[in-house]
Amino acid sequence: MKPYKRHIFVCTGKTCSAKGSEDVLKRLREKIDEDGLTGIKTSKGGCFGVCKETNEKGDLCPVVAVYPEGIWYERVDASNIGEIINLAMPVSVSKVMLVCPSCNKAVRVGYSFKSKEKTRVCKSCGNKV
Repeated sequence: MKPYKRHIFVCTGKTCSAKGSEDVLKRLREKIDEDGLTGIKTSKGGCFGVCKETNEKGDLCPVVAVYPEGIWYERVDASNIGEIINLAMPVSVSKVMLVCPSCNKAVRVGYSFKSKEKTRVCKSCGNKV
């Protein structure tokens, strides 16, 4: 198996497919080839279940997840795949949200200075982020 630096999963469930996820995957693969990028694997991810978590079914579709970073993108189309491929560059914060693993809320970052060490903490629950 090749050592990949990044693995991009595209949701290919019914709703994401209906909103163009197969085209997104095709365009991602084309863009990676066009740019001569290596170390990036793309895969169909099956259904991510995001539709079940939104008020309006399919509101966030299509969805793309990038690992090892663990960043999920919503409402992806062929016009905005560039920022996914160029993840090594600074990430556009307009599409990314840090979520606290303890309280599962969007994080407002605070800092703790215990033991002379600066640590990021969630302002909602106080746990390390």
